[in-house]
Amino acid sequence: MKKLVDVLLSVLLVIIIIGLDGCGDEPKPDPCVKEKPVSADFLIYESFGLALDGWKNYDTDTVASFGVVFLAVEKNAKYEWKLGSETITTRSFYRDTYPRGKSIDVSLKVTKSPNTKCFPTDDGVDFKERTFYATPDYGCSSLVTGTFRGSDEGDPNNMRDLTFKVCSPNPKPTKDPSLRVTNLVTGCDFFEFAFENIGYQQVGFAGTYGTVCMLGGAAKLDSLSNDKIIVTYFIEESPTSTKVLQKKFIGLRIK
Repeated sequence: MKKLVDVLLSVLLVIIIIGLDGCGDEPKPDPCVKEKPVSADFLIYESFGLALDGWKNYDTDTVASFGVVFLAVEKNAKYEWKLGSETITTRSFYRDTYPRGKSIDVSLKVTKSPNTKCFPTDDGVDFKERTFYATPDYGCSSLVTGTFRGSDEGDPNNMRDLTFKVCSPNPKPTKDPSLRVTNLVTGCDFFEFAFENIGYQQVGFAGTYGTVCMLGGAAKLDSLSNDKIIVTYFIEESPTSTKVLQKKFIGLRIK
């Protein structure tokens, strides 16, 4: 019995020694794996005065909004933007005075002390230029206009056709054209929201409290072909309840 125990202990000792040797062979983490060279990449966002629930900023080269935000990806650097005759030196800036119906050039030069241990050839200076287009008719050119067939996430049996009309004629003669949303909530046809953020590939809407339809939401086209839509929207649990439910409609364009 003692010999068997001695054999087992010897085998266990060998396994431990091999395991310890194996640990020493593991590669060390690459300190550069999360590092990047200095970059002048920047984002262009459509901007509105009110942030509506469900709206998410997205980078775009076409803007239908009144205002636009430009944001450099690189942090803690020296910035030199060129927009028309302007030079801007902050990381981010907002503008709403630019020609509509035209393509506009904007550029950014970024200067920053580079990480030469990870990128020996990085001189710490980068330059990028982009062109964005401002639609002449603001939100009326939004690609969200159309009819989409789909259902709520988790409720595939409630298939329906949802229609967005971004600049629908208003039944009230004294009112301007308004966003009209039909059948997001089954049987609900709503127009003239209190708040509307109309972007080129996304719309936000709110201000329907006191109705049985919905409180608001945001619709975003989610494909390169602009044929898939995801709508995050909010409804009251019931006309007598103060509890708010969040739902998500996913659909494909049919016209």
